[in-house]
Amino acid sequence: MPKAILVVMANSRPGSEEEFNRWYDEVHLADVRKIPGFVAARRFMASPHQLPGSEPPGYRYLTLWEIEADDLAEPLAAMADAVGTPDMPISDAMVLVGQGAARTVLFEPVAQPSAQVGER
Repeated sequence: MPKAILVVMANSRPGSEEEFNRWYDEVHLADVRKIPGFVAARRFMASPHQLPGSEPPGYRYLTLWEIEADDLAEPLAAMADAVGTPDMPISDAMVLVGQGAARTVLFEPVAQPSAQVGER
């Protein structure tokens, strides 16, 4: 069964960070996990510590969604269909258009698990 990571980068609207995090943690994570194929998620916040000389990150929040499905297009289509419906309401606290709008990218493994870096 193919396994992939859906990377979601997002920002909260100014002054809405607490509302954004509450919605994401208490509503959105559960809504997405109802979609067949979405099996796990981990959320992160940009650290103030970055590599010297690097550009500041354009996103404050990152979610890594783990997807397991025979056809990876199916869970992605189901998510796209659900976004903004009563099954998956989207908070006004999240930036959706313009500068810093949420962005998603699906990544598939390059190497088999036994060939991953650090494995012996």
